[in-house]
Amino acid sequence: MGYKIITMKRQLLLYLIKLFMGIVIIIICWLALTNIFVECGVIIPANYSETILEENRKRLDDIQQITDNDLPYGSKYSIFDLDYNYERGTMNKSDIEVTKKILLGKESNLQGNYVYSVIARTEEYCVIKYNIKARFNSDNKIFNYIDYDNLSYITMVLVFLLYVYIMTLHLVGIWKNNFEKIEKITLEIEKQNLDFTYEESKIKEFSNIITALIKMRDALKESLYQTWKIENEKNEEIAALAHDIKIPLTIISGNTELLKCYSSDEYSLSHLQSIWGAVGKMEEYINLLIKYVKADRIDFHEKESMPCNSFSHKIVSEIKEYISGSEEIIKFNVEKVRGTIKIDYISLERAIFNIIDNAIEYKVYGDKIMCFIGKKDDSYIFTICNEKGEFSSQVLENGTKLFFTSNNNRNSIHYGIGLAYANKVIQSCEGELELYNSKEHGAVVSIKLPIT
Repeated sequence: MGYKIITMKRQLLLYLIKLFMGIVIIIICWLALTNIFVECGVIIPANYSETILEENRKRLDDIQQITDNDLPYGSKYSIFDLDYNYERGTMNKSDIEVTKKILLGKESNLQGNYVYSVIARTEEYCVIKYNIKARFNSDNKIFNYIDYDNLSYITMVLVFLLYVYIMTLHLVGIWKNNFEKIEKITLEIEKQNLDFTYEESKIKEFSNIITALIKMRDALKESLYQTWKIENEKNEEIAALAHDIKIPLTIISGNTELLKCYSSDEYSLSHLQSIWGAVGKMEEYINLLIKYVKADRIDFHEKESMPCNSFSHKIVSEIKEYISGSEEIIKFNVEKVRGTIKIDYISLERAIFNIIDNAIEYKVYGDKIMCFIGKKDDSYIFTICNEKGEFSSQVLENGTKLFFTSNNNRNSIHYGIGLAYANKVIQSCEGELELYNSKEHGAVVSIKLPIT
């Protein structure tokens, strides 16, 4: 592997560390931004008034009369004589009452966000009220109602919550991506597609699950291959045995027919006729067995994505060529269908020809065979109908099973080998084969393939 595997525990720890670092960075940014605002004069710092007063305290002690212009911006003052009688100032009535109590020692000079600073002059007391919180430097009354500290705290909390949301979304996104990798593998296995490519995970727990699923896939693949190999060998042996049996049967059949030609004894002829009929029946069963082996052994080819309209045009042309000279047997109704289908064309063509063969073989007098091609519910539909035909309930239930026989709905015994083969091919293309009866179209064989 070209990357380092990380555990979910460590990933969560890194997530918490990033959250803590985010808090630190947000606080540092807030302090830096506040400092910039102070330097630009947008914000008045908390210690502004106190600093100004300390710098100008000696001058305030000495000047003849203190006015509003001698004090820091935003502060108020009151002048009292030495008997604590109010003389003048900019404070309102309630502030004056508080100031008296402070001079008398009945109240603390710290009142909420304000400080009452007392300057004892020669003939009077000057009490200055100033704010000890940072605030906006503006004469606009709107800004007087905005607390810069509270605004800062709210902004920091919102920014932090946004940061937590983004970081959590990022972490959940990583886990979701890994869950999708696992889901993709399970879906491919469920669809019996065992030759898919997969993505590895950088997270240990997800990587372990993916590794376990891939091992299960490989074991299933090997098991299916061994099963296929055994079945294939069994079919080859059955086919070879059937051919071996067919040779002496052909000799017996030929010799029996020859004896019939030279025998005039009626008794002998009747026995020879029985032997010849039995041999013919055995040859029929042997041919059926060979046909079964071919149907059970499907040589699948590589699937290809093919436009629906291209497939429709190609298969209709192939069918017309296949039934060349008998075009009037099948009538086509072809609709244009958008999209593509993923199919093994060679095997699917053979499956459709098997269905066509069945339809032609069991066509009754005055019957019409119709071929409908169209789209329904995001599926490509290929339908063959015998308008005067009708499937029995046994055929509808078992028609796609190998060696199923029926003589109820047709004039001769029918073996479900062609439909069994067609059903296997269509299932390999992730499609469905359906048999049903229709009042309008008779016996219907419908192929449904997913459109991509």
